[in-house]
Amino acid sequence: MNRLVSKYFFELVLLYGDATKENGLRTESEASIFFEIERDYANHCRLSIVLPEQPWIALLKLNCIEGDEPAANPNLYGMKVIAGGCI
Repeated sequence: MNRLVSKYFFELVLLYGDATKENGLRTESEASIFFEIERDYANHCRLSIVLPEQPWIALLKLNCIEGDEPAANPNLYGMKVIAGGCI
């Protein structure tokens, strides 16, 4: 889609807490290593985060890098809800 993109990485974002309370929501995140475009990797990407004992939602975000800078075009980012619940 963009010949300027040189790398990408994943970010796991956890949103949790009580949205009905003032300052009741919190976030945690974990990021992967940078992956170079058109290079094969032997290992799978694994991200982990400790789940809280309150309602939560997990989102997976894909971030693209152009050269050494974050991509300028918002179409080169993506985020999807991957799980939610309460322990």
